[in-house]
Amino acid sequence: MRILPPILCAIALILAATADGQGVYKCTNPDGSVSFQDRACPESADEKKVSVGSTVREETNDYEGIVFAVPGVGDAAVMVFDYMETVVREDGDRAITLGIRSRPGARHKMSMMLTFMPNLRGTIPSQDRQVETVKRIAMQTTGGFIPSDLEIHEFQAQTGTGLFTIIPDPSYPNGAAPDGEYATMTAGQIVDEKVVIAITILTDGIRGKGFTDALAIVETFVIAPGIIAIDHAGGDLDLPEPPPGFTWQQAPDIKGAILKPDGWYFDTEFDGDDYGYFISREPNAPPDGFDTGLTLNVITDVPSKTGVTASTYAAAFIEGGGSEFQMIGEPFSGKRGPYESHGALFQVADPGRGDFKAHMVAIANDQTGTVYLCIFEGPAEDWDLTWRIGEQMLEKLVIDSSI
Repeated sequence: MRILPPILCAIALILAATADGQGVYKCTNPDGSVSFQDRACPESADEKKVSVGSTVREETNDYEGIVFAVPGVGDAAVMVFDYMETVVREDGDRAITLGIRSRPGARHKMSMMLTFMPNLRGTIPSQDRQVETVKRIAMQTTGGFIPSDLEIHEFQAQTGTGLFTIIPDPSYPNGAAPDGEYATMTAGQIVDEKVVIAITILTDGIRGKGFTDALAIVETFVIAPGIIAIDHAGGDLDLPEPPPGFTWQQAPDIKGAILKPDGWYFDTEFDGDDYGYFISREPNAPPDGFDTGLTLNVITDVPSKTGVTASTYAAAFIEGGGSEFQMIGEPFSGKRGPYESHGALFQVADPGRGDFKAHMVAIANDQTGTVYLCIFEGPAEDWDLTWRIGEQMLEKLVIDSSI
């Protein structure tokens, strides 16, 4: 346990990390792609700080995040612009489709579908096979028509590398199709080890803002394998069957439960009405604690103790980690029921015991004022293998809305 020692150290970190203003950084990367984030751009990107609702509207329109669950995968967080409307539908037991289109009367014309499916094989197919899949998506969308000289392009998204092809409608060689029709269809796919995303974009050509905004959506959405809270709303715990190699470790004081890998250790720490739970591969022995394991700190009555809401506290916790450690990839946020969660993956240099990684997630319940600080950490050199264990522990954490 190298991130959070005693429970109340978390409060000091939160108060020190609370932001003194709201802003968005527009980052133009060396390859020309653009992203918006709530922290400074990397050194390799050109940076411009803009305020939400003013310059952002002039540059790209306002935007908001849409968060929904993908069965067997996690939460998908997708950015959409203010001139768009969305609908989420279930496609069978395992697929979720997000439809996005311009609102009636909007200046920019765009319609797209993103279908998220778990990658049941857990492998990434060859590029030749992915090309054939993109062609099949294109044929299904166009009713069987694809040009013989079809070109396949590669693009880099937050979720992984994708392929897409662009097919113009020969009926509208100059774009500007009538209402209800589109001059260009873009079909593509992104595959990583956890998820497969099929992409269809309809626009009037590829030079307009509708097309560039659609690509921005595809390039910046993230899959957040963070917390899936099982809310049992009090009473006896009716726990699901644990995955193979795990048992449930109940935490009666918070009416919750945590998955414990077979052969791992369990330890607790209490400070008044705040609680700490530790499940680790090695014994949690002072002064250094453990190297691999999960820390769950439960901070109750956050507004009274810190002067900020639980959700502000949670967001500041992750932001504070970003100022102290190296954040890897993009942070993620989401809402589900009364819970708001924020998280990110960090890498930490430790000359004495070796570099390690830490997946941090902070879950806030503004109705009760409680925050759950979840940190799974392990040596950087073994992270890919270790995270397979930690991911299951975080995805199936059981908490209660009355705490």
